[in-house]
Amino acid sequence: MAEEVVSQLARAHSVLDLLVEDEWVTAPKMAAAVGQSEKTVKAYIKRLRGLGHDIASARGKGYRLIARADDGPPLLLTEEEMCALFLALEKGAADFPPRLIDSLKRRLLQRLSQQRKREAQAFEIERNGDSPLLLESLDTIKAIGKSLSSRCYLRVTYQGLKDENPRRRTLQPLRFAPQKNGWYLEAWDREAEREKSFRIDRMRDAVCLSEKAPERAAVAIDHHPWDFGDASLTAKILTRPDLARWLAENPPHPSQRQKPSPCGNVECEYDIRCPGKFLDWLIGLRGFVLLDPPPLASSLRERAETLFSSLGTFNVPWEISAR
Repeated sequence: MAEEVVSQLARAHSVLDLLVEDEWVTAPKMAAAVGQSEKTVKAYIKRLRGLGHDIASARGKGYRLIARADDGPPLLLTEEEMCALFLALEKGAADFPPRLIDSLKRRLLQRLSQQRKREAQAFEIERNGDSPLLLESLDTIKAIGKSLSSRCYLRVTYQGLKDENPRRRTLQPLRFAPQKNGWYLEAWDREAEREKSFRIDRMRDAVCLSEKAPERAAVAIDHHPWDFGDASLTAKILTRPDLARWLAENPPHPSQRQKPSPCGNVECEYDIRCPGKFLDWLIGLRGFVLLDPPPLASSLRERAETLFSSLGTFNVPWEISAR
């Protein structure tokens, strides 16, 4: 039903594209241009008028667009409406004229505060993205928007790749994070007591609670911990397919590159400058072999022996660097 509405609006706006200010266009001419009957074109004109477009008509002349003296009163949107509108625009961006989409987004943003602009722009998805948000996530987006607006906690049912079963999470939404494989919500996980990322299309039964969340600044991280150091290494690991899929959905570093190996597993490569931080992350994985470089493999072995020691790690250096 939603897709049909989008399709009808797209066809209606193709008629709007034919109308210009102070110039008459006949119904037969528009019908021929859009491949529809005159009756259908007139129905589109009626719908466009209902959407607020000022279109004049005259017998024997046709239709023309009336120029406006101003853009009218400011357009005020709730967070929910903003979520729904931006999602709907992106869903229909391939069908609508790009000029219309860009103009509408620009007009919306001009009427919002700086804070609201940042929140609104977080919902935009690049038109050539691989996995845009689906309409099935609209209810979730609305709940997230309401939570952002009211600064209240969000309750969701979420199943990550490592979860055997879905479980309830109580989150404080902070910001949206677009990735190549989908959209994520960065939020404070109240149960885990730390900031985590949640893939939006894995969320279900999202509800904005009445409980207020504390002020918590969303800190933008410009650099990765692996990028601070004097080394310059390319680390290569061989992973099981299930671990590779999880890493593809949750890339630990922007430099991650994956390619299949002849044995059916997957090779992952990372460019790092701080071997110690990389090893801290790597040793927590299950289902990998460190292939390269050899000095890093030697440091990984030393770290594993340290962890195996019954004395624990109280008396060892904080970092173990690659030789």
